[in-house]
Amino acid sequence: MIKQLVAPIYVQWEVTPLCNFKCIHCYNAWRRGVEKEYTTNVDLYPVITNEIIKNRIFHVTITGGEPLLVFEDIKPYLIRLHKANITMSINTNATFVTENLACELRNVGVTHALVSVPCGIDDICDDITQHHNSLKQIIKGIEILIKSGIIVSVNMVVTQKNINNIYMTAEKLKEIPILRFGATRASSPCEYEKFNEFRISRQQTSYMFTELMRIEKELNIKTTSFEAYPYCSFETEAQFKKFGKKICSAGKAEVAISYNGEIKPCAHVNKAYGHVENGLKKAWYAMDHDWRQEINIPQSCNECIYREACTGGCRQEAFSCFGSYNALDPMANPICLFRHTIIEQNTSISDVYVLNPSLRMRKEKDGVVLLFVNVMCWLLVKEKLARFLLEETFINVKGVMDSLKIDKDIAVQILKQLEKKEIIMKGEK
Repeated sequence: MIKQLVAPIYVQWEVTPLCNFKCIHCYNAWRRGVEKEYTTNVDLYPVITNEIIKNRIFHVTITGGEPLLVFEDIKPYLIRLHKANITMSINTNATFVTENLACELRNVGVTHALVSVPCGIDDICDDITQHHNSLKQIIKGIEILIKSGIIVSVNMVVTQKNINNIYMTAEKLKEIPILRFGATRASSPCEYEKFNEFRISRQQTSYMFTELMRIEKELNIKTTSFEAYPYCSFETEAQFKKFGKKICSAGKAEVAISYNGEIKPCAHVNKAYGHVENGLKKAWYAMDHDWRQEINIPQSCNECIYREACTGGCRQEAFSCFGSYNALDPMANPICLFRHTIIEQNTSISDVYVLNPSLRMRKEKDGVVLLFVNVMCWLLVKEKLARFLLEETFINVKGVMDSLKIDKDIAVQILKQLEKKEIIMKGEK
C-alpha cells in the first residue's frame, strides 16, 4: 500500500553543507576536491518549514554537514515544527555541543541525537575526520547531550580504515552510556572513484554483523545497523534475524531536502526530482515512477519471494558501483537468494489492548490511513480499521472480528501486526 502515500512520512533536512570534519566517507561533493563554493541558504528555511508542515510530515531528521554550525539560524524553524507536533532528531558529530546548546536543543523539541563516532582509537579517528583531537571532542559532546536528557545513539560508518576496531569502539563508549551502538557500511559517495579503496567487502560486512552481535552479548549494548541490506547478503540466520528484513525507505516513505532546496529520495542519491520552492508534493509524485513502481529491481531478483521488500539492496549503491539503478547491490549474493526464511514472531495475544497515546494518523489515497508512532513503527491500514481503532476505548479480537466482519485468525494477525508496530499496547479493562 506504499503507493497510496500522498506525501513522505519523514524527511531528512540538510540544513547546511558545511562541517568542521572532512570525513573520507562523506557524500557531500565539496569534500572530494570539487572546485565549487557551497554556502548555507537560510532564505530557504521558512519555505522548507512551510512545506513540511503543509504536507503533514510526521518526523524530521536535522542533518548536514554539521547542523549545529547553523543552530541559531535554524532554531526559530525548529520551534515552528515542534509546535506543529512534528517530532525531530538530529545527526551531529557533537563537537559543538555545550550545556546551553544541549538544553536549547531539548527545548525546541529535539529528542534524539545520532552521533557519528568513526573510531575509538584517537589517531584513526583523526585520520578519518581529518580533524585533530576529534574523538575526545565527540565523546565530550555525547556526555553533555545525555546529561541534558537527549537520547543518544552512536553510528560507526565502517570502511577499510576502521573495520578492525568495531568492538573496541563500542567498549570505549559503554560507560557513557549510549542508547544504541550501530555499525553501518559506508555508502559510496557519488562520482568518487577513489572510494573503492575504502569500501568493505561482503565478507567484511558479515564480520561487522558478527562484531555487533558480540557487542550486544558481551557488553550488553543494544546494537543495530542503520541501513537496509540485501536479504541474500547475510551469511547466517542469526545475522539475518538481527539485522535483516529492513526495507529501504528512500522515495517510498522518506525524502531528503538538500541545503540548496533540491528534493531527492535520500541524501545519497545524486538525482533531484524537484525543488522545494515548487512544492514538496510535486517532487514526491515525480519520483513515483522510479522509486515506488519497482522498475529498478534487478531482473535476477524476479523469482525471489522477498523482491518487493528487499528490492535487490540499495539502488544508489548499485548505481555508484555499476552505473545502473537496475544492478544488484554489491553486497548481494544471488546464489543465496532463497536461503533465508522470515520467521514469524510468536507475539502473544492478550484479551485487551489500548491505543498507543503517541499514535498520529494521516489520510492517504484510496481509503488508506497511515498510523504513525515513530520512524520505525508505522503502518498503512484501510480506513475502516483506523476508524474502529479510534472509536474503541478497549480493543480485542472479538471487536475486530465484529467490526470488520472477518474470522478469528485474520483478526489475530491484525492485532499481532498492530502490536508489533507499537500502535496498540496491552491494557486492562
